[in-house]
Amino acid sequence: MPASLPTPAAPAQDARRGVLAIPAFRKLWNSMLFSSLGDWLGLLATTALAQQLSGGSYATANFAIAGVFIARLLPAVFLGPIAGVIADRFDRRRLMVVVDILRAALYVSIPIVHTYFWLYTAMILVECLTLFWSPAKEASVPNLVPRDKLENANQVSLLAAYGTAPIAAILFSLLTLLSGAIAAISPLLPSNSVDIALYINAASFLFAAWTIRGLKEIPKGSASKSESNDNVAQSLIHGWKSVSQSKIIRGLIIGMVGAFSAAGAVIG
Repeated sequence: MPASLPTPAAPAQDARRGVLAIPAFRKLWNSMLFSSLGDWLGLLATTALAQQLSGGSYATANFAIAGVFIARLLPAVFLGPIAGVIADRFDRRRLMVVVDILRAALYVSIPIVHTYFWLYTAMILVECLTLFWSPAKEASVPNLVPRDKLENANQVSLLAAYGTAPIAAILFSLLTLLSGAIAAISPLLPSNSVDIALYINAASFLFAAWTIRGLKEIPKGSASKSESNDNVAQSLIHGWKSVSQSKIIRGLIIGMVGAFSAAGAVIG
């Protein structure tokens, strides 16, 4: 028998826990966790609000809910190819903080304005802001974890982004059941579960902004100071050409615009 057996590699789960032991990355991950939870909660709340604004019409409600998803998808088609290039021209930490504060303000405004027009407008603006936040976050991760832990960092980031969806669904269901009890605590508290969910979503973005603001490990300044303005312009032009020359993307744009126009006709 051999004197000793080979030591097995650490399980992947232990590796993922190991990356969360890095204080700076754990702070960023916590901000992603809460903002993702709030974002999923906001998706449920905005679709419910679209249904409420339909006035009880089944057909109108269907188009209104579809409009929410279109409003969330449309910005990525136009801004997706160039958002990362633009985001690289700004201080990443400051950009993420400002974007989170603006997203919080937009979600607070939705139940206050309480109209179809502002619901869709706010959703489009939120998604535009998210397109600048995401590349700034992705570019910040290598500054917070060693190179050999980047894969594990990406895995736990995906867990924060998508693993919070069922939690948000449970939370929204609880808010629906307990909204009356919450309103009974004080007349100043909202009685509508949709409004409560949107305010919680806004609070999650404010928490994320406060957390990221303290991440001094993210370098100051833009990520592409050495890149000339000509190269940036070329990247923007290349991105737009990729969109305009893609038949799939053109078809997607035409389909979404057509569906959105039809929804507007029915709602109007």
